[in-house]
Amino acid sequence: MNKRFLLSFSRNLSTLLLVLLPLIPSILTVGCEENPVQEEHHAEPVGLIVTDGDTEIVRVEQNVVTGSFQLTQETLSPHYQLQFLDEDGEMFLPDDPDFTPSATIEDPTLLEVVRDQPDDWNFHLKGLKEGTTTIKLVVKHGSHNDYESPAIPVTVIPNKTVDNSSLNGVI
Repeated sequence: MNKRFLLSFSRNLSTLLLVLLPLIPSILTVGCEENPVQEEHHAEPVGLIVTDGDTEIVRVEQNVVTGSFQLTQETLSPHYQLQFLDEDGEMFLPDDPDFTPSATIEDPTLLEVVRDQPDDWNFHLKGLKEGTTTIKLVVKHGSHNDYESPAIPVTVIPNKTVDNSSLNGVI
């Protein structure tokens, strides 16, 4: 009787192990709250919104630019707030210090970007001389661009302040 019992027990144990063995990895990982092997995920910009207070100035969605910047020559723009859009349309700013703001200006003789701090995502624009150009807002990750917006139109209009130097003493 002992032999039959051991043989039966051995078969049942083998069957049980064959059924449970594939489930063991699932059972072990279900209880883990944090998996240290997973890569850190950060939101990927797919668009952006630039505002001046509550007023939307520029929006980029699905690579389509809506809006533009209009500046007065030799005048600092308002303090623009920049937010990026992720694939779900949620606004965010990169919070990893490896991500930094940058911009590419088509004609840098017409326009410059002014930031209160070098790593500040918000910015001012300053029109240097009358004309039109474009600007691409960029998220840099180390030495490469992680995101670059399409070209955003910028118009710099003349400053209407009278230039007294042209009067040459005439009253």
